[in-house]
Amino acid sequence: MRLIAYLAVFAAAIAFTATANSYYVFIMATLALTAITWLLFHLLFQKLVHIQFEAGVIQSLLGL
Repeated sequence: MRLIAYLAVFAAAIAFTATANSYYVFIMATLALTAITWLLFHLLFQKLVHIQFEAGVIQSLLGL
């Protein structure tokens, strides 16, 4: 169900971009690049380099 919703939003964005003026195409490209960058950072830092800390270690290092 979620996949169908994602595909519908993606298709609507493609249709909007195909009929929009150049400024809106620029905004849609900026949003797409932002989403791709967020996805890559999330993949890198959350999935591949997941570092486990004991509870309270970071706060004690920061003096909080």
